[in-house]
Amino acid sequence: MRAPTSALKPEEQQLRHIIEQLPAVLWTTDSDLRFTSSMGSGLSELQLQPGEINGRQNQHHEKSKKHKK
Repeated sequence: MRAPTSALKPEEQQLRHIIEQLPAVLWTTDSDLRFTSSMGSGLSELQLQPGEINGRQNQHHEKSKKHKK
């Protein structure tokens, strides 16, 4: 879950603003490779909103594991 911007330190606010403006997607996953966060302006190219994929399994990783067998 994302902290409200007002609860962040000024440095964290600046970093979050930069990340959200990047023409890229940044994400984190848990040990089961489920997305736990996603942000970046590149999400709009994928027709996604920040955090929309949270909780989903990383499908690309699952496909690549099947090809390696």
